[in-house]
Amino acid sequence: LGYACIYFVESFHKTIPWMIDTENHFKEIAMSSSEYMNKTAEGDYVFAEWTFNWKVFIGVIVVWILIYLSIFKGVESTGWVVKFLVPLPILIIIILIVRGALLEGAKEGVENYVIKWDSSKLSDPVIWTRAIGQVFFLFGVMCWCYDDVQLSQLKNQN
Repeated sequence: LGYACIYFVESFHKTIPWMIDTENHFKEIAMSSSEYMNKTAEGDYVFAEWTFNWKVFIGVIVVWILIYLSIFKGVESTGWVVKFLVPLPILIIIILIVRGALLEGAKEGVENYVIKWDSSKLSDPVIWTRAIGQVFFLFGVMCWCYDDVQLSQLKNQN
């Protein structure tokens, strides 16, 4: 969550840090977790060096403060948070659609997707196999969610 806060804040900069040097920006993050671990002769991993990342720490603190503020008054504050967060995904989708429509080449993309699509691809069994796999994956995730909700209910609750 700390990294999500960092990316959220950095995405508002005029020049986004990962657009300047994408490979090295993400390589630093990926290497930082494996770089500090050394394998001993017994096969155990030990930390070779410990560094403290203030950005991540502050991001995690901000997340916990937001969680606390959203639940500290109980139903009253939770209700306000729900009233704010429920329409937020719709607003984000509208913003992304408008932003995508204003990008260079958007017209060609819509034409290729809506007008010039190739219906012969529907006869390819590989595409149908992948689609069925995606359906089963999503079905498994949703069954887990329903099972989780069911287990959290009281036995005498309707």
